[in-house]
Amino acid sequence: MIGSQRVNFSIPPNLLDLLNLFEVLAIAIKMNLADEEICKMFFRTIVGRYWHLGEGYIRKRRAERENSRLFQEMEWLANRKGWSD
Repeated sequence: MIGSQRVNFSIPPNLLDLLNLFEVLAIAIKMNLADEEICKMFFRTIVGRYWHLGEGYIRKRRAERENSRLFQEMEWLANRKGWSD
């Protein structure tokens, strides 16, 4: 809440779908099921941009659910060297 106004951190369903896609991509890279260099060629710029776009929402959801693991793999990927502009 800000003052007496409630802050709405909701996001469009299609953005949530993309965040989930990048979460799965990060897991696949960590498990060596996807080649990181190839994935980086396709997704490097947008992973960082979508992380920053959804970060407020993600942090709010983590706090609400008391679950620090929500989108932790995407955060790992977005903060990895060479993955953000």
